[in-house]
Amino acid sequence: AVDVQNTISGRQVIAQNPWNNFIQGNNVATLTLFPPPAGTTDLAVTSFTIMNTGDVPATITVETASKVGGACQVNGGGTLTELSVGPNSTSHVEYPQPLVAHLTTNQCVVAEVNGDGATRITGVGFTQ
Repeated sequence: AVDVQNTISGRQVIAQNPWNNFIQGNNVATLTLFPPPAGTTDLAVTSFTIMNTGDVPATITVETASKVGGACQVNGGGTLTELSVGPNSTSHVEYPQPLVAHLTTNQCVVAEVNGDGATRITGVGFTQ
């Protein structure tokens, strides 16, 4: 018999407000990944899956933006991450510590795509 003391029993907890979104664009585009919230919201991104169907590497810059008129427009609000995916390839990136964007009304998160073919992006995470 083995006496075991002071153990911690852990269990995985599912986030209260899970989030995922799929977007796609061709060539060079700015795509809305997370639309403006009604109030203050923290978006925590835990992973991205990106498929590049072009013949050259695609660069994807994920950043905060502002809604101007009816569209989200980049205004230097802050870059969350920049990813590069080879031609005709798929890349999956997971963040053990989520990327967090603190958003208020009329702020959003966009993905700026620079490539020569269709780029498909799936973002997963949660909001608080």
